[in-house]
Amino acid sequence: MFNLKKTRIKKNLFLALSIISVFIFIAGVMCTIMGDDSPVKFIVNESPIKLIVPPSLVFFITFSLYKNSKKVIKENTK
Repeated sequence: MFNLKKTRIKKNLFLALSIISVFIFIAGVMCTIMGDDSPVKFIVNESPIKLIVPPSLVFFITFSLYKNSKKVIKENTK
């Protein structure tokens, strides 16, 4: 487990971040359709704090992570 190459770790990190951001994007779109403010809520001192994440921002982050992970995958398969 500790002898993984840096590129393989980088590829796995990009893929994991892509998957997480896709789920946040889908949750953001669904909350926008349903009329809710935010898909992400934190509870601090027993009071909820909403983190408003615009779907366009999450889409941009998802797209850039996908593009980077695709580039890393191409480099690893050469």
